[in-house]
Amino acid sequence: MKQAMQLVKYAIAGTLAVVVHFATLAFLVEVAGLVPLVSTTVGFLLGCAVNYMLQHLWVFAATGNHATFLSRYIVVTAITTTMNVALFHLLFSIVSLWYLFAQAISTIVIFLVNFEINRRFTFRGPPA
Repeated sequence: MKQAMQLVKYAIAGTLAVVVHFATLAFLVEVAGLVPLVSTTVGFLLGCAVNYMLQHLWVFAATGNHATFLSRYIVVTAITTTMNVALFHLLFSIVSLWYLFAQAISTIVIFLVNFEINRRFTFRGPPA
């Protein structure tokens, strides 16, 4: 039951991170006049920061060395971002799925993989 609740919290945290990403992107393009590529990069990074804090404090309620958790989170995020691109490329370019369907499948797969890695590794405290 605990894992199911963590998964729900994980989904909520991820949704909030996406909202921050998109809101930042729109604000920086529409109000600040920045180019979309720079704006989405800033939005992605802010979304990651929100996601990390929510996962650390609320989803997994991790206790231990904050620097360790953050460094693990950065590595895991970089790896799963690369996995997302690779899976999207496979589904879109090789299997020839519609790009939005390919990304939807990629997002679901990476969401579940990311959850398990973060649960078992990123926010795991020191051995008891």
